[in-house]
Amino acid sequence: MFRRMRPRRVPPEPPAPIGIFSDVDGTLLDARGRFALGRDQVERLRGRAELILVSSRTLAELAVIQRALGLEGALVGENGAVVSIPAGWRTTRPLVRRTLRLGAPVARLRPLVRQAAEEAGAVIVDQRALLPDRGRSLRRTHSVCVRNWSGPDAERFLRALSRQGLQATRSGAWITVTRGAHKGTGVRALLALAARRGAAYEVTVAIGNEANDAPLLAAAERRLAIRNPGRGHHPDLLALAGVTPLPSSGARAWRRTLSMILPTRSA
Repeated sequence: MFRRMRPRRVPPEPPAPIGIFSDVDGTLLDARGRFALGRDQVERLRGRAELILVSSRTLAELAVIQRALGLEGALVGENGAVVSIPAGWRTTRPLVRRTLRLGAPVARLRPLVRQAAEEAGAVIVDQRALLPDRGRSLRRTHSVCVRNWSGPDAERFLRALSRQGLQATRSGAWITVTRGAHKGTGVRALLALAARRGAAYEVTVAIGNEANDAPLLAAAERRLAIRNPGRGHHPDLLALAGVTPLPSSGARAWRRTLSMILPTRSA
């Protein structure tokens, strides 16, 4: 008679010691929406580094990109105003998924944005007005996106937003408006939570390409600036202390990044 054997408990893998906080558009994705990071490079990260997406995009959009890369982990969306924490993130305790809301809700933001536009004499185009479902699928809850443009009225609009106590950052096609949060706010909230859970990162790295990535880079120990094709490095990023300007963009920049931050495996 055979005794039923108890299944052997497999200890969970320890949290990755390196945290890589990456901007998405222009850094992880190029202008055509192609990934700069390949699946083979993602596999190199497993157990060694956690790649966390940090973007003005919503959590719903970032989750799609995360799945396409075969990644799991936290997400920082809406320019740092919302943070998604997966169940059991950097802990062995059975904790459920949660969302940190670090900025003002969109219901408070939208009237202030309209007021700033009226004050500046500017005509703004809200992102949701350009989408067939009025942006419901994006689930933008703590930021307002308006179409980016240049000119005196745009500068007046940005100054009016600032007087309202709002943070406005230009990135690509959009101006993203938040209150009380930016990309650095979201990253620092994650770092603090990891420390409280007894699983602080040994090394933190941030990588980005535009002005709104300056707070992101400032929140990490190692700071990498992507070179924008045809424009070079953004001066706001080069002005940061300790920043390393990468001489390229896309896949070449990521190969350089991984060679710099991942320890070489011993034979």
